[in-house]
Amino acid sequence: MTEPITVRFYLSAGDFFTGALWNFRRNVKPVFRLLMMIVVVVAIVRDATVNPLMAGFLFLISVLAGAVCWAVIAAQTRRNIKTAESTWIIGAESVKLQSKLSTEESQRERFREIVETPKGFLFDGGGKTVYWLPRRGFKDSEEFDQLSELARIRAVKYRKM
Repeated sequence: MTEPITVRFYLSAGDFFTGALWNFRRNVKPVFRLLMMIVVVVAIVRDATVNPLMAGFLFLISVLAGAVCWAVIAAQTRRNIKTAESTWIIGAESVKLQSKLSTEESQRERFREIVETPKGFLFDGGGKTVYWLPRRGFKDSEEFDQLSELARIRAVKYRKM
C-alpha cells in the first residue's frame, strides 16, 4: 500500500448509535444479551401479574430513558454537525485524525483491536475510547476493502463481525 487511505465524514447521531451497538455486540456475548432481555421481560411480566401499574411504570421508564438518551445525543450532534468533520488518514504504520478541534497522530499499535463490520470499522483505543469509522466516509468500496486487508495483516487484534 503506497497511498494512505482517507476517510472523511460528519459523525451523526445514527453513526454514534451504530458504533455503540457494534461495540456492545463486540463486548457482550450473545448468551448474555439474551439473558439480559429475559431478565427484563420476566421482571415486567412478574410485576404485571402482581402489580400491573408497576409493570406499566417500569416499561414507560425504560422507553423514556432510551428516548432521552437519543434526544440528547441527536441534539448534540445537530449542534456540532457543521463543525465536526473528521478526517482519518490511515497509512501502513500510522493513523492521523484531523478535525477542527484537534489533530492527533499515533502508531497503529495504539489500537488494541480493529473490528470490521458491514457498516464500518471500530478502532478500540483501549480503556473506554472507541472510534467509529462509518462506511459512507470512504471514497469507494475499494478503499474500504484496502483498510480491511491492512487491518487483517497489521492490526494487533483484528476481528470481522
